[in-house]
Amino acid sequence: MKKTGLFIFMTFLLFILDIGLTIFHMGFSYHLVSEGNPLIHYQNGFYLLWANLVYFMLIIGSVLYLKFYKTIIIEAKNAKEYTKKLYQSNYVSFILACACFSFMLGSFVSRGYAVFDWLMFTIFHQLFFDSLYFNIRDIMPFQRFDIVMGFLSLTVVMPLFFKLEFEASVKLIGDKHEKHI
Repeated sequence: MKKTGLFIFMTFLLFILDIGLTIFHMGFSYHLVSEGNPLIHYQNGFYLLWANLVYFMLIIGSVLYLKFYKTIIIEAKNAKEYTKKLYQSNYVSFILACACFSFMLGSFVSRGYAVFDWLMFTIFHQLFFDSLYFNIRDIMPFQRFDIVMGFLSLTVVMPLFFKLEFEASVKLIGDKHEKHI
């Protein structure tokens, strides 16, 4: 329960920081900022606020789903065999849990990086456009690192979830065997 509440709080804090820094820079230094999110330019960003609210509700739903998710117990020698047996079965709850876990952590990394990006601009705004950081950022999709970092974290987090679930399954099988002895 504590981890769930902490994760929701940290996610909410990152959302507030990102939105706050976006509004601040779009309002006070608009001529310097190139915001990659096209929704910020549509209806004065009104739709962006709704999109962020829906996004945040998806995070809360994912956290709550994972809170009540139960590990699927499958006897397997390793994570690869565990994964193979999962794919040969019909465990929709596992797939949904994996998607929720990956979405949550990918979003957390992505949003955290967006805040980091805004802070870099805030601190080094006069040197920002001449920096190596900006030149690398400039070749990213929509000129944003957060999209790339979110996608990369998804590719790392999904296999991690399989490994964590395999280890939890092994532990539960071990606990079940100890109770019978």
